[in-house]
This record gives sequence, structure tokens and C-alpha cells, in this order.
Amino acid sequence: MKDDVQTPGFELLKAGDAAVFPYLRVAAVVLTIALIAVAVRVIWYFSTARAELGTSPIEQIHTPESAAPATPPGAKEDDDTVYFSDPDIVLPVLQSKYEPKADAEATITVLVQINAQGRPIQARVWHGVEDDNLNKLALRAAGQWRFRPGMKNGKPIPVYAQLEIRLGKK
Repeated sequence: MKDDVQTPGFELLKAGDAAVFPYLRVAAVVLTIALIAVAVRVIWYFSTARAELGTSPIEQIHTPESAAPATPPGAKEDDDTVYFSDPDIVLPVLQSKYEPKADAEATITVLVQINAQGRPIQARVWHGVEDDNLNKLALRAAGQWRFRPGMKNGKPIPVYAQLEIRLGKK
């Protein structure tokens, strides 16, 4: 009966042999070479000098040196109005605004034309809410805002503006 019992057998591998994955060393070498190639490319990219391209001829034509500043001088800090004008136009300046109380809080964007007297006219809801009563309240509030009018060559002119009307809770 002693002959029926099997003893576990172990094989010793030679140095450098891989038992399960015979191509593991080849894959490791290929992966290492690929990573080194990527690292060299990244180092080369970030170490080379970049040329300053400046502005294109089209940008030079459409960007005059005397363009009006993004925020008109004398504007209030809470003036988040977006103006639509040409570079040779002095933008309107917000003098007063009205933010009414409502049943719900909302921010409604209204597109208006600021006339030569500094009053918003032709107001339209640009981004409103589902409640039409809140949209109408925002249109009425926009009509109460006052501006120093936009100017061109020293004369007041109408300018389009996008106003954000914030409705607060009562």
C-alpha cells in the first residue's frame, strides 16, 4: 500500500524562468520602453521654447486701441448688466435699480433698450421662470431702473443691455 501514496512533487525553476507567464518579461520590457519614450516626449515638449504669436491681423482690425473699458467709469460695483455696443460707444452707467419682493426667489434676465434719456424701453424676458406673474413683475422692475445713457461722439444714444432682475421673498 505504500506504493499507492503519491508524494507531492516540486520542480525548481532555473534562474530567470517564468512559470505562469512565459512572455511576462517581454511585455515588461516593451512597456518600459514605451513609458520611457512618452517621458522623453513630454520632457522635450515642455523644455522647448514657445514663440509668442501675438494677435492675428483680424484681431488687430477688430480690436481698436481706444476700445471702451469693460466696466464703465463711475459704474456701481453691483452693476452686473451686460451691454451691447460698438467699441466707439461709451456704455451706459447704472444709477439706480429696483429689485422687487415676490412670493418666491428668482433671477430673471431681461433684454432692454436703454434710450437716450437713460430709461429702459422695449423690455423682453430673455431667461425667465415658469410663473408668468414673476416674469411680468421683472419687466415692471426693469422699467424702473435708471442709467446715465450711452454716448457716441458726445451725444446720447440708445444701447441694448441685458439686465438681471433678482426677485426676493416678501
